[in-house]
Amino acid sequence: MKSLAEAKRDEEQRKLAEALNKDRKESFVDAHLKAGTSKPQNVAAAGERVPFDRERDIGGADGKKMSLEEVKERAGQLSSRFASGTGQKFL
Repeated sequence: MKSLAEAKRDEEQRKLAEALNKDRKESFVDAHLKAGTSKPQNVAAAGERVPFDRERDIGGADGKKMSLEEVKERAGQLSSRFASGTGQKFL
């Protein structure tokens, strides 16, 4: 059983907590949780894990077959992308 002093102290603490929480705004955590539940859940939401699909992930250029000429043309463009700089060389 609670003593009279404990019951009185509990009542004072409850009143103090109510007074402090009366003017307090909604916490950021509660606002975030409420905003998250109000949005419709997108199946492929950003950051959500998506199962591995070999054709889509490794398939290359959108699954289309490239001719030998296209491969050579693209390989020729690599020299301009990875060429050494035209600036001074210090070492």
